[in-house]
Amino acid sequence: MTMMAVMSMFSPLSTRRPTVTPGECGVAAARIREELCSAGLELDVRMCRPNRATSVIVAAESGSRIGGTKSDPRSRSDQGQHAVLSDQAALIQRTLDGTSMKPISIRAFGHNLAIAAVLAGALHTSAASAVEPSDNDALSLIITYQTAPANRPALRRELEQSTARELARWKHDGRIKQYNLLFNRYADSDNWDAMAVLAFATPDDLSRWRTVELTRPAALSGKALSVTTTIHTTPVDTKRAETLGTKSRNAVYVVIPYKTLVPMDEYEKYADGYVIPQFKGWMEEGVLSGYSLYTSQFPAGRPWSAMVMLQYKDEAALSAREAVVAKVRERLKNNPEWKAISDSKKNVRSEEQVVIADSVAVNQ
Repeated sequence: MTMMAVMSMFSPLSTRRPTVTPGECGVAAARIREELCSAGLELDVRMCRPNRATSVIVAAESGSRIGGTKSDPRSRSDQGQHAVLSDQAALIQRTLDGTSMKPISIRAFGHNLAIAAVLAGALHTSAASAVEPSDNDALSLIITYQTAPANRPALRRELEQSTARELARWKHDGRIKQYNLLFNRYADSDNWDAMAVLAFATPDDLSRWRTVELTRPAALSGKALSVTTTIHTTPVDTKRAETLGTKSRNAVYVVIPYKTLVPMDEYEKYADGYVIPQFKGWMEEGVLSGYSLYTSQFPAGRPWSAMVMLQYKDEAALSAREAVVAKVRERLKNNPEWKAISDSKKNVRSEEQVVIADSVAVNQ
């Protein structure tokens, strides 16, 4: 697979072309080298015609050169992404007000690997942009763990001391995009004791997770596995998610599984029209700091097909839940679309057992 990242070091809307010295280009080259080497890439950076460069095109590639004619059996989605980014590169070139420039050449050695280098501050610029996958439909795994009541302290201790550390390392290495590790605050034999939610940036990243499973099944250490009785791993899509971006050590998580009773596309319309407006209202009221809606990719035989995770700011916010729910629903009655769904009383989903959990480790 060949991928590339294209970023403009100067705004195309700028009418004044900055003067760039060879020394500044050397600094930019060093910044590029530092950013990509930190991701484990070997590379060669060549700065060409620095005095006339008003944009930087950064490409991380394997298998073919950008603009070359070498055959590359990419998938249709990769070909489409390559074409879009090529168009972006051409657009940047056209906005250089007649200035010609040769791009930076970067050869990355790695297997099916591409990276977008963010170079804030280089060459008199304050920001750079990179193409990021949407949070919607992000590939994720929801893993739940159960242990005997007597082993709950041992499992939590191992999650805190080992699993949380490994998740942070895998996030840093780019194996996972986000993670959330929760622990059920109550002993409950009918429910899970711990849950990990792992998000991946691409299907390839999710596929590579199997290499972790070979040595640390379900991301657990040997000690954690020795006290774990059951593990359930569910591939899911992150359909809707929003967070205020604030992290609180006192956050409380409410995890609600559902069985959907209608086709998934119909359920998503229901969620957008009825459920999500309530979540947003709770955030406006100051009790909720984030929410996520997941749907199972393979729901047959599973105990749930959709799951909602709500992050309350603290215990006081959770205690105000019922009052806030009633207040927001009363306000939403003025929304004709929401009221129509509320009045229809159509059976769309059935709620399963709710779990109240605390965070062991989180990187959102």
